[in-house]
Amino acid sequence: MAYRYHPTHTVACDARSRHNATLTMMAYMWSMRSFMILIALMLAACATPREACLRASFSEVATLDRLILETEGNLSRGYRIDREPYVTNGLDFCLGRGIYNSGVNVGLRYCNTVETRYRDVERAIDPAAEKRTLAQLRSKRDVAARNAQASAVACPPLNT
Repeated sequence: MAYRYHPTHTVACDARSRHNATLTMMAYMWSMRSFMILIALMLAACATPREACLRASFSEVATLDRLILETEGNLSRGYRIDREPYVTNGLDFCLGRGIYNSGVNVGLRYCNTVETRYRDVERAIDPAAEKRTLAQLRSKRDVAARNAQASAVACPPLNT
């Protein structure tokens, strides 16, 4: 058993106490994860079958609309904006054995965390290629809109 210095007394730091702190932290993380999954399932259950069918039918149209707006923005600016990931270190509070916890197995302490963040990077574009891409996206959007309208007819009717 190893002993750690504490300002008022000596605290025993053995494998069992570290294991208990780890189990407590894992149980907390599991309960929070379960809670978030439960909330997501409850929100997903709020949609009616018709709404879910319509969302599935028009999802491709919505994606194409977003891409068309992005391409139009690129043409108007003269450059595109890419989101580029980068890794950085941060200082955060972690659950674990604290410095002044007076024998309690769980406490707060500082710990280093590795975070992935994103920054916007401006990139040059070829306006002629962007115009061709925009024309292709618009033609694909027209076809997708017709297909979505046809599949929306097959969605279940609204119950009133």
